[in-house]
Amino acid sequence: VIAIGILVVALFFYQQSSQFRGQLLEETERISSVRLLMERITAELRTAHNVTAFQKPLSGESNSIQFVRTDLPALADWMGGSLGRTASPETDLKMIRYRLDVSDGTNITGLVRSEEPLVGARNIVPDANGLVETNRPPNSSALPLSKVIRFLQFRYWNGSAWLEAWNSPELPKVVEVNLGFEA
Repeated sequence: VIAIGILVVALFFYQQSSQFRGQLLEETERISSVRLLMERITAELRTAHNVTAFQKPLSGESNSIQFVRTDLPALADWMGGSLGRTASPETDLKMIRYRLDVSDGTNITGLVRSEEPLVGARNIVPDANGLVETNRPPNSSALPLSKVIRFLQFRYWNGSAWLEAWNSPELPKVVEVNLGFEA
């Protein structure tokens, strides 16, 4: 009876430690994904570029941000098409947007990143008067980065104070990024 009692207590503690280990592993994965996202956002903000053609290279609110960043052109464009030329113009400037994805107007479904090249393929159609450019096809892609992120907040340092929104023709000195699983 004493041996069975000790065995029951030992199995109880083993089961509790197994559940605790599973919870720790799950929490570690969530924190790891937040760290990776934070590193990606930080790296992209470091390549934010003050382009003179744009009045506002970076603008943002407390829960969203968009900025122009530099990036390498796609490898396919370096290879070239027929006669070693590319089929469409390529740029190293891209508009990056981060925001929380909201469904039904209230439910947050995760963090979304979209990227749009600032130079893209044009739709040219023949007309009786010659060639006419139609609207550009949408080439922006919105990628859900994480479904566990339910809180996103940006603050902008102008050199003397933290601001909740940025709408200046210059880049802020610092951008503070807060990510979380809940508000």
